[in-house]
Amino acid sequence: MSLSDLATTEKLLKDVKDQLTCHVCLGLYTDPKILPCLHVFCRRCLESLAVTHGETCVTCPTCCHETGLTSSTAVAELLPAFHIHHLFDIHDALQKIPPSSSSTPTPCNKCRQFVSTAYCRNCGQYICDECANVHKLWGELASHAVISIDKVREYALEMVPLKTTALPCPKHLHKNIELYCETCEVLICHYCTVQRHKTHRYDLVADTYASRKRAVEASMKPLRGHVSEVRTALDNIDRSVEGITSQRAALEDDINRTIEQLHMELEHRKREFVCQLHDLAQEKLRALAAQRAEVEHTLTQMSTTMAFADDRLRVGSPAEVVMVLTLISARVDTLCHQHEPERLEPRQRANLIFIPGNLWELCKPVEAICTAPICPSKCLVGEEIPTIAVTGQKVAFTVVMKDGYGEPYTGALLSVTAELVSPTARLLCSVNKAKAQGHYTVSCVPTIPKDHEFHIQVNGVHIQGSPSPVHIMRAVQDITKPVKIVKKLKKPRGITCNSRGDLIVVETDFPRVSVHTLRGSSPKCLTKFGSFGSTPGQFNNPDGITVDGSDNR
Repeated sequence: MSLSDLATTEKLLKDVKDQLTCHVCLGLYTDPKILPCLHVFCRRCLESLAVTHGETCVTCPTCCHETGLTSSTAVAELLPAFHIHHLFDIHDALQKIPPSSSSTPTPCNKCRQFVSTAYCRNCGQYICDECANVHKLWGELASHAVISIDKVREYALEMVPLKTTALPCPKHLHKNIELYCETCEVLICHYCTVQRHKTHRYDLVADTYASRKRAVEASMKPLRGHVSEVRTALDNIDRSVEGITSQRAALEDDINRTIEQLHMELEHRKREFVCQLHDLAQEKLRALAAQRAEVEHTLTQMSTTMAFADDRLRVGSPAEVVMVLTLISARVDTLCHQHEPERLEPRQRANLIFIPGNLWELCKPVEAICTAPICPSKCLVGEEIPTIAVTGQKVAFTVVMKDGYGEPYTGALLSVTAELVSPTARLLCSVNKAKAQGHYTVSCVPTIPKDHEFHIQVNGVHIQGSPSPVHIMRAVQDITKPVKIVKKLKKPRGITCNSRGDLIVVETDFPRVSVHTLRGSSPKCLTKFGSFGSTPGQFNNPDGITVDGSDNR
């Protein structure tokens, strides 16, 4: 911060003191030295930081720049920080300013008799009116800059003395620097010209100053241009930070909203699955309940017949036994004829399973956040999407993903969605990398026979070739190649299967119904019933057969 921007003398004094504080010892500078990186530290502090690694070097505590030295004593040969001496002058001058709240007048530093009314910048002293008049009349003092004491606090920087401090020669401390050796590019005194710099080219410092000043100003021009670029870069970085921060908040809201929607959809799917499970299980239970009632009724009839026969044989007279023997035999024959082993097999099996399908795709780890820009307008379908598909059979095609420069995109497909869409349902398709760079395979297994559309989108925008219509047909089992052959059928006219997989055939040449099991190496007839006629159990040119949910024919 510029000193001229400070509002009060107290704040200015504190800022100057901070600039006079060594960042190593945290005290005021003593014999300050300047490093090539332009950072300043006390000489003793730098000597304590010198570390030898085959050669002696000093690492700057501020920027970590390493300065190579010939030895630990070479710290003394570093340039002295003369600008720090100027800051000390400012510090001393500011300390002489009386506090704004002080009611005690400042005495004249010259005569010590009167109250000071002005300040001489050249002398660095407060003076009274009499001494100020002397300054105006005395020839050597007439050129001094004198300001009113009322403006001392307003122009705090004007307190700095204008006198130039002479710089001592580093080789001859009792002599001041007056010359500049152009051969060695160092400041020297007159003694140096007759010793180490006798044959060198040198000039007065005042004469060298003008050319050196112009050279420094010229060398600063590209740096000032770089400063402008760096400031622009900082502004861009700040805008990027602001943009990323706002994007983070917005994406966090999107993530929360998406997960909530997904949770709601999963809950909806769960209710659908549970309802389907209950309906299917209830249907099976009703069928088994009806079968159980039939089997219980059969068991009751058999038990009643056996109990009746056993009772007559145990307590009945010979005449009674002979009298009911025909009746008992007829009843037993009827019950045995009605007994069909296949009807005792459970009509429903405990074969319920849950197939989650592509729901598990939601649980796979994915890179949900990325920075790579996919350009929807440059992405396209790599090959023609099928227009006809069959339920239960996989449909696959290739898409080509490209970035904004038209180059193949190989990053994470976070913003890409592929769906098989119908008016009533959506099926999420899987998207996997193909062998070619930037190519991806889209695949799914349709389950609903209906007109659909393939939607391939990037950030909600369709790519080239999307949406694409496709008609899904119901799969038909291939029966052109027989697996098992049922023989000895008389003009079969209708055929169906029960829940156990048994084949039920109705024949017209000799009207009857036959039940065949397909279990085993070859089909086997389980039972046959029916004849020609119009009474119950008879058929007249039957055209077909079917079974209900309880396997009733």
